[in-house]
Amino acid sequence: MPPVSSPRIMSKSAPVPELSNGGGRHAVIDRLESVARALEHALQSVRDLISDTFEEAENIGYWENSCRRGDSMSFLRQTTDRLLDIKDSIESSVLAAIADVREQSNQYTEILRLPEEIIFALLSGYVESHLQSRDTGRQVEYGVAHLDKKWIKLRKVHWNVVLRGAAKLWSYIDLSWPLDVANSYVSLCQGVPLRLLWNIPVSNWDVEVSNYENQKEWTSSHIHSTEELQLGIQHIPYSSWQRDKLVDALRECCSPDLQSLRISLGHIGGDLEYAVVPLPALPTVNLLHLRLHNCWSSGPLSPSLRTIEIIALDPQIVTVEHIFQVLSGCPLLKSCVFDISAADSLPLPLSDISLSSPIHLPNLRHLQLGDFSEPMFDWLYERIQLELVPDMQITILFLRESFEPFKLPSRFGAVASRANSLDFSRESVRYTTDDHLDHLFSLGMPLRSRIETHFLPKLNFTPFTRLRRLCLGIYSNAHHSFWMEGLSLLRELHDLEIRGSQTEISEVFLDLSETTPLICPTLQKLSVFDDKMWKWLDEMDETGAAFQSKKVVAQERLETLLKSRVNQGIAIQSLKLSTPSWWAEDLDRWKPLVAIVETTSLYKFP
Repeated sequence: MPPVSSPRIMSKSAPVPELSNGGGRHAVIDRLESVARALEHALQSVRDLISDTFEEAENIGYWENSCRRGDSMSFLRQTTDRLLDIKDSIESSVLAAIADVREQSNQYTEILRLPEEIIFALLSGYVESHLQSRDTGRQVEYGVAHLDKKWIKLRKVHWNVVLRGAAKLWSYIDLSWPLDVANSYVSLCQGVPLRLLWNIPVSNWDVEVSNYENQKEWTSSHIHSTEELQLGIQHIPYSSWQRDKLVDALRECCSPDLQSLRISLGHIGGDLEYAVVPLPALPTVNLLHLRLHNCWSSGPLSPSLRTIEIIALDPQIVTVEHIFQVLSGCPLLKSCVFDISAADSLPLPLSDISLSSPIHLPNLRHLQLGDFSEPMFDWLYERIQLELVPDMQITILFLRESFEPFKLPSRFGAVASRANSLDFSRESVRYTTDDHLDHLFSLGMPLRSRIETHFLPKLNFTPFTRLRRLCLGIYSNAHHSFWMEGLSLLRELHDLEIRGSQTEISEVFLDLSETTPLICPTLQKLSVFDDKMWKWLDEMDETGAAFQSKKVVAQERLETLLKSRVNQGIAIQSLKLSTPSWWAEDLDRWKPLVAIVETTSLYKFP
């Protein structure tokens, strides 16, 4: 769904009633006096009740005589009715006063001083964010999100003049509402193109069929004034009746004027018989934004598309060949998300699509791909210039048990050579450049590798020679020489963050202070985080001699590093330590050697 565009600033602000020269005070006083009169009238009515009770209720309490019992019951019920009238009168007056005073208080809010277009954009943005916050990634609810009562309540706030002028605000219509409400919204939106949310009814019961037919007829009659249609099935597992009705709705309710389309079948659960719904060909003339959740179109997609989001929780729905068709056939795409489930086994032989060179997509700014097996990624990489996309996220599942260092595909090397920042953790590699390229590789390892504690992936640092910042989130002595060889390449590194076990990290301090030529000679900031893994891996007694000896050595090695840098005239300027940790126990020990010493208790597991 496209973001709300930035509004044009206008000098005209929202209409605010003039309350100067005491007008506001007089309005409040009038309302309070109205409440006082209502209370005085209520008090007089209660006194009248007391008087009537003295005069007419002398028989209350006599139970022996049936006539007296009847008179008593009649009088008491009349008294109850009169008390209810008194309550209603007081309540009506007090609530009216509250509403008026609240309305007047709204007139002093800063938002009401903003230009009308800003207010309209804020309110429209609220609706947009409300829909998106409940509908992100694989956590998408079944079908499409509803506009719930929180949104409907907004109409009750007494900003009638402002809200009635916000035509775009009324263009969001949920077809689960009564159709007379939908019609009232259409009249208020003043010709602004509609944005419809429609979930197919749950079953083929008579009432559901009637609702569906009414909704379809209403949608068909307004489809040429609709720019966005969100269509979904909420019930899981959905029935063949729902599937057929969704396809029927697409055939009859998609017009060439549609600019944004979303079709959502929610999560796939239980029987997968209807996992792949053969959608009819989608509109291809003016469609700019497309979102498909657990479904795919039988026809070609619109070459005019600017954004596309595909979520497929079953590997048979969308394949890497489908993705290639989209990327190669929609040259105007700016944002592309393919969140698919990779098959448990290697895919069938992929099509041999021969190209003289990989396709360049100059308009694409954001690309998210995953979950891909290695063969799927390799096949697409050979045909699309993925490395040139400014904002890219790729998830690769390694199906084989591989302990080789992670290497960037060769064409990414030129981009990595410009990287100024690199984060490498157990499950991801992310680098950024000065010209705002941001590439993230998520590394999905086999389950057995994940649970083997000795397994730590490695990274080939060769392309990253110009780094100024490095976060090494998975340090282990098992690969110490490998990491030191990598760090020795980083002659421009200013900021180093190391995460690992405090029983092992000090090996890095030793090499940073003693190795010739000096490793990371321009280092200015050092951050050290203890991941507490030693508690499970080493099983050391924290009060024992071996543990205390390691602690002393670790502290001495950090001190040696800091002193060696000071003595060489290249002192480290900032030291950040996680707490609790050995090095955070005596901060005064480091302060003479470092300009800034800070601690943090926040730690994100790599």
